[in-house]
Amino acid sequence: DLLSVTVSAGATSEFAVTMTGGTTALSAVAKVAGTPFSSRVTAKDVYGNTAVAFSGTVTLTSTAWTSSNPTATISANGYVDSIAITPTVAATGQYVVATGGAISTTQASAAFTVDPGAASKVLVTRQPVGGQSGAVLSTQPRAVIADAYDNTVTGSSATVTAALQGGGSGLTGTLGPAAVSAAENRPNAQSP
Repeated sequence: DLLSVTVSAGATSEFAVTMTGGTTALSAVAKVAGTPFSSRVTAKDVYGNTAVAFSGTVTLTSTAWTSSNPTATISANGYVDSIAITPTVAATGQYVVATGGAISTTQASAAFTVDPGAASKVLVTRQPVGGQSGAVLSTQPRAVIADAYDNTVTGSSATVTAALQGGGSGLTGTLGPAAVSAAENRPNAQSP
């Protein structure tokens, strides 16, 4: 006689966040600030088995976005697919934290990188300070090329032109380098 044994997953002890479909880690697919991607949340037991009996709402948080935190309800099979996530903060080493009830998994996803979106604006990161008329400013202005979420866009070849706000005869001096690493300096800028 053959003995039939059924093994069931244990109680939920953690959550795993992957790309929709469940087999691809978040780190395997490029992420760009402002571009949404779809993910899956799976309830797991202590042995890594899918906890098919789990039912509840899971909230995803991360330093990779500044918008509201996505939530999803797992109601069958121990997972839920197609959770839309829109990263907004360009950085490496990002993780998703998944929390459902009393269970919180701080590194529910593999570490992933979010790259800046397309260049869309110039941010002044250092205001000019000091200097008398015709003299070199003691603190030179600095600007960066940024995406819509204020992430610095590296590799831009955009030219940044400085002007006085409210009129005046303009700044003089030598123009800094092309936007190397998205930064533009105006060395030796002088007050009009």
